[in-house]
This record gives sequence, C-alpha cells and structure tokens, in this order.
Amino acid sequence: MMDPEIALIVALVVLQPASGIAPGGFDEITARNVARYLPSSAEVKLTQSAFRSAGFNVGPFGGASFSIEGSKNKFEQYFGVKLVNDASGVWVEVDNGERSRELPLDAVPDAIASILVTIVFEPPSTLDDRGDGDLSGLDP
Repeated sequence: MMDPEIALIVALVVLQPASGIAPGGFDEITARNVARYLPSSAEVKLTQSAFRSAGFNVGPFGGASFSIEGSKNKFEQYFGVKLVNDASGVWVEVDNGERSRELPLDAVPDAIASILVTIVFEPPSTLDDRGDGDLSGLDP
C-alpha cells in the first residue's frame, strides 16, 4: 500500500452554470436543457489555468466539473487545511474534530471563487451498495 503522505489525491472542482441557474434543485436535466447548466468555456479555462498554475494536475472538463490532483501536502498548503487520508477516503479536518469532504473556497483566488460551487473529495468507490467493502451475501 502506498504511503498516504506521498500518494496523489484527487478532488472534484464543480463550476457554476454560466446561466446563473443555481445548481441542484429539482429540475430534470435533459439533452434539450443541459446547456443552461454548463459553465462558460472561458470560465472553465480560467479555473483550470488557476489550479494548474498553483501546481495541481488538472483533469479534463466534463459535465460541470473537472478534477485536480496533487499530494496531500500540496492540498494542505494551498487550502490551509489539515487532511486525513484513511480507508474511508480523504477528509478535511474542521473545528471540534468534525470532518468534511469539502475544501474551503476562501483559499482560492477571487478571480475564480465566484465561479466555483464546491471542491470536494469523493468517497472511495465500492463494489457493493452498503459501502463497507463486504461483498458476501450479494446476489451474483
């Protein structure tokens, strides 16, 4: 197993729609209306460039998001947080010993802060729907 201090970790950067429509809610996104939920290409390029300049590896844009990748140390220094990387995934330590999967947006440059919805660590994927990694008892 790779040392979690040097392993590269990935966060998902979610961008605001260019239309100003608040993400989430109850609207069904379809092929006919999907364009209303996409960020502008200029905002995508600006945001990706900002994270690339900060030293992150930047993944391709898809849907309303792209990934950034870096070491635990890189994320901690850039976002000013303490991270925990364990079997349940990557977490941000917050006050009172609580944990969050979301990174604080106050560390990002003002030029891109208003473009962002969130930057989040996704939980590790599992093969079962219980999330505990136990595959016993599942139907073939």
